[in-house]
Amino acid sequence: MRSISKIAYLTILIALAQVNASVLTLEDAVREALLSSTQTKIFDEKLVSSREFENEQRGLLYPNISVYADAGRGAMPVDTRPFGGAGIVNQSANAFDYGIKATGPIYTFGKLSTAISMAKLKDESVRLQVKRGKQDLQMQVIDAYSAVVLAQAKVQVLRRSRDRSKETFTLLERDFTAGKGMKADVLMAKSSLKSLEPQIIAAERDADAARRNLNRLLGRPSQDVTPLDTTAMFASLEEDQIPDSQVAFDNAQKDRADLKSLEVASKVYAGTSTIFQANYYPTIGYMGKFGIKGSEVGQMVDWVQREWMVGVGMTWNVFDGWGKDGANKAKVASWKSDARVFDYQASELRRGIEIEIESAIRDRAAADTSLAATQEGCDAAREAVSLLKANYPGGMARLSDVLSAEDGLRNAELGLLAAHFNRTRAMAKLRIVVGRDLVPISEEK
Repeated sequence: MRSISKIAYLTILIALAQVNASVLTLEDAVREALLSSTQTKIFDEKLVSSREFENEQRGLLYPNISVYADAGRGAMPVDTRPFGGAGIVNQSANAFDYGIKATGPIYTFGKLSTAISMAKLKDESVRLQVKRGKQDLQMQVIDAYSAVVLAQAKVQVLRRSRDRSKETFTLLERDFTAGKGMKADVLMAKSSLKSLEPQIIAAERDADAARRNLNRLLGRPSQDVTPLDTTAMFASLEEDQIPDSQVAFDNAQKDRADLKSLEVASKVYAGTSTIFQANYYPTIGYMGKFGIKGSEVGQMVDWVQREWMVGVGMTWNVFDGWGKDGANKAKVASWKSDARVFDYQASELRRGIEIEIESAIRDRAAADTSLAATQEGCDAAREAVSLLKANYPGGMARLSDVLSAEDGLRNAELGLLAAHFNRTRAMAKLRIVVGRDLVPISEEK
């Protein structure tokens, strides 16, 4: 029977959500934040920067092509004795040349290939960080959305309480003027009425601040007042069941983006340390050159004056000072140390995830129980109001009792609304804790 009523409840909520398409639902708010919020734009820019860093490293494999052109005059000593001359002559001449040359790496003992691989891993780590950041953003939207709905509901409850208090005060004052009742009751009713005014002002302030915060998260203008759906419905979450804690932990170790990001970052830092180690090894590259060279301007269009060269070369920095050698070794040790730090952080995060999962599972179970209990309390308050209203005309109940019961019912309805949102949040939190998205996240920008 309970399952049938649950299905009926969901059917009603879906129908209500479809009646007014202009109402912003909780699920649509989450989607909108992932598309339009400032935080999402920041995340996307991080992806752009990370992708371009990888492209930069890949660019090191491409040849370095340059065009050159020189013109000048110079002198150098020439020994003419082997050719029957008088001795050494300092001979001056013009020199002109132009052409094109290309250089590039052939083998770097892992310096370039490792740098490219690490850049790719770094990009993966950043993408995982962004994914987790967007998951956290989804939870922020749920909290902000709930805060707005509950704050606005609180304002309405206080306003209705003020209206009822005003009716009570008017009635008591009229009765006292007519010689019935006590002055103390009138003064207490007036005090109660006046005390509601600052509460309403504070509640309106809180509701306005909550709405502005939600608009900020969604990327909307701060003054946007689009009505919000108060059903706390999030259709995809209703399918989730409370999982076994060990199964949830195993899934989290596979799916939690922040954990995977730390594991990848450890590989990046460990791999980068080998690049500095490879600085002790030579670099072998290729070189090609073609151009025209001569001592007169007219020779610059003479094919006979062409020059070219193709070959390979090696550079090996065997010693660059004790300071630089020590600095290189320090970098190797530093990057390895940072890699170990990421390993430690990943280990701590696993322990934290285990605690989070246990807490989220209990919160979900408690939210289910609280919703059922609050629903029963709301039904009881509603029945109490009906009974008091039925007995009031016959003098078996006082007006103040009726008004107080109505206030109690409104507070119970506010509690029921909070319980619905609390259950939705608990379901969302459990999903986020194990590393799953509330709505699909687009990673490519």
